[in-house]
Amino acid sequence: MIFKILLKVMLKPVIKIGCFGALRLFKNHLQQAIYAIEFANKLNKRLEFHINVGDKDTNSPILNNLRSLFKNTEHSLIEHPWHPHYAFLNVVSKMDMGLQLSFTETFNIVAADFVANDIPIVVSNEISWANFLYKANPTNSKEVLFKMKLAYYGKPFNLHKLNKIGLKNYNKNSINTWLNYIDKTS
Repeated sequence: MIFKILLKVMLKPVIKIGCFGALRLFKNHLQQAIYAIEFANKLNKRLEFHINVGDKDTNSPILNNLRSLFKNTEHSLIEHPWHPHYAFLNVVSKMDMGLQLSFTETFNIVAADFVANDIPIVVSNEISWANFLYKANPTNSKEVLFKMKLAYYGKPFNLHKLNKIGLKNYNKNSINTWLNYIDKTS
């Protein structure tokens, strides 16, 4: 069974990687796109790199750089408008993997949406609740590519579900913190 799943993954000609969220400098989209291209090239696959683009992003230097990066390559930059949450979850469910290698974070709802959809995601150390197997230094290409490989080939083994455990624990702790605060102020 697992061999069949691995074979199916290996034979797919396209890899879909989602790197959603606001196009801001500290979100690190351009570097993540470079990693995704390198990863797809190593797999001998065509990359579809999916991002969000809103009305405010039309003249964004980040968006212009991403478009330039993908221009004249076999790979594709797929631009999604901002969707209502239920529609966004549907987009996420079609990805092979997610990237959220930002330089600064608090919670990161996009990463949580990937985890909720059972899609592997590689994140920076800034996302405290994620499992260490899927955390990478956003400036270390070897580490990021290794974690991407682990995420991509580890899916049939359900390793990515370790992120779900971390997310549930984070949520449980958050609820307890708020309940304790409410109890003290009542």
